[in-house]
Amino acid sequence: MENAASVSLAQNADVENCERLGTTTSTVRDQVGWFNRSDERVASELLTLAQSSAISMGGNTLVTTTDPENGSQQFVIYSCPNN
Repeated sequence: MENAASVSLAQNADVENCERLGTTTSTVRDQVGWFNRSDERVASELLTLAQSSAISMGGNTLVTTTDPENGSQQFVIYSCPNN
């Protein structure tokens, strides 16, 4: 199985020649107890989860459709020939 890190994050303009496979929503805890987790750490974990979902759907490229909010973010999964 491919490594999730092999799935690239792209912009909408980059996926014009790609096949859209579906969407995924990643969710992680954005706070522990009273403490908010680092935005960078949360975003990194959301991306890693989305990359794993892309691999399981046969995709190799992601495009975000939302910004991370409350520990959740949505992505579109694509299969691109040049990736």
